[in-house]
Amino acid sequence: MTSSLLAVRRIGLLAILAYCMAVSLAAGGASDESKRVAKFNNMSFGAHHLYPGGGVVLSVDALSLPGERIMALTFDDGPEEQDLGVAALLQRYNIPATFFFIGRKAETTPDIVQKIKATGQEIGYHSYRHQRLSWFSPTNLTEDFRRGKTIMDNLGVTLTWFRPPYGEFNAQVVKTAKEQGMETINWTIDSRDWTGVSAPTMARNVIRQFHPGAVLLFHSTHAATLQALPTVVEAAAQGNYHFVSLDEWRQTIQTANCRMQKQFCPVPTPVDVTTSDVVPASSNLIR
Repeated sequence: MTSSLLAVRRIGLLAILAYCMAVSLAAGGASDESKRVAKFNNMSFGAHHLYPGGGVVLSVDALSLPGERIMALTFDDGPEEQDLGVAALLQRYNIPATFFFIGRKAETTPDIVQKIKATGQEIGYHSYRHQRLSWFSPTNLTEDFRRGKTIMDNLGVTLTWFRPPYGEFNAQVVKTAKEQGMETINWTIDSRDWTGVSAPTMARNVIRQFHPGAVLLFHSTHAATLQALPTVVEAAAQGNYHFVSLDEWRQTIQTANCRMQKQFCPVPTPVDVTTSDVVPASSNLIR
């Protein structure tokens, strides 16, 4: 390769780098936490990454009561046809979950949104185009939420939870979500279904990470996710865990946080945790 060609390539690379830096500065840049989340794809259990803006700082050890042996199921990247299969399975087991839908997909498949809504499962927001919102300017960020919320409002869906794509967030993302009436939530257990892992391997990996207060991340776009769910759900029952909505998860987290801080808190309604909370839907489990 000639020296002149190398020089041209270097100039081109420098120009690209300069452009990226300019865009970053204009958008406010990604926060340190968003970079770390994007790199590791794993949330630490605590307010900083899991529930930014939630006002609680909590360790796993603080969740010590029987009624706090809870976990929350979440499914990203819908609406997809497979969401209907997931919702049907959850209905058979009588457990709640939250489906985080992408605005543009909801706009083109409103029938799936309506069917999921009809099951009583919660629907959250997952951005309009599944882009890294921590790099958006405040104006573009507000427009993303406005556009997605309008679509969901027209479908009769009230959004109270927001899952940032790739788990990335910064202060502006969390602030904008709150302005639109949404709390930002990430996860503590990544099923890693997005890697193409098989259903039995996925189930084993998830079950191995069970802990009180866990928020489980799955995706609607992978067939193995639906195949792995019965094993995950029944293992949770055998471990005396029970699945709750994100609203109940938040209440439990906040109450435990008050207890840890030795503050007065309302006494939560006791939850009888038994293996009968989950009714086996089939004996054909994934092993």
